[in-house]
Amino acid sequence: RQKVAMQKGLADAKLRFIDGVLTADVSEAVGFADRVGYPIYLKPNDGGGGQYNFIVHSERELREKFKTIV
Repeated sequence: RQKVAMQKGLADAKLRFIDGVLTADVSEAVGFADRVGYPIYLKPNDGGGGQYNFIVHSERELREKFKTIV
């Protein structure tokens, strides 16, 4: 995995990396997004090979995409 390189790339681009939250509760995910701000990166815990990874820009979109990964 290239997590360290990805974090450096984000820092170089002046973007922030925030440790996420692991949850199966959409309300908790919405609360997290409200605290840190949109957009957020949403992905399933089991990986999925990148197939179900999303960048979401709103609560409505988060709720919609969350259904596909839980």
